[in-house]
Amino acid sequence: MTVENPLNLTEIDYIVVECFHIAGLVLAVGMTAIVDFRLLGLILPKQSPHQLASFTALWMAGGLVVAVFTGFMLFSIDPGSYYKNSTFLVKMACLCLAIVLNYTVHIKVVLPGATLRHGKIVACISLAVWTATVCCGIFIANNLLDIG
Repeated sequence: MTVENPLNLTEIDYIVVECFHIAGLVLAVGMTAIVDFRLLGLILPKQSPHQLASFTALWMAGGLVVAVFTGFMLFSIDPGSYYKNSTFLVKMACLCLAIVLNYTVHIKVVLPGATLRHGKIVACISLAVWTATVCCGIFIANNLLDIG
């Protein structure tokens, strides 16, 4: 007896889950970008990167949890086509790199007394990796149509 994936039953279910996936990713990337832009000296000069990182950490983590959970739901619809999709694989690599970077090096460069130069380098790398993750997500659907 095969079990039908509930997301395959109606189009609206898929769309709702995808909207939550995008909203979670926007929240996670947005909170990280605020800290990165502060590290680059582009916004909020009166607040330290450490203050911003402390304020945005829970929001970032919440967005990431929503994005990952809904991502697994979307992936469960047709895992085989995702495994064949090179853009999906690049997105997963970028996402893993972004998460590791955020919870290791990024945390250290926002601490008081951290080197400004290192903070700017990490901010640029962080923004680049998160941007690559989002761009790959945009192109996954196009690649799935080509494979299917």
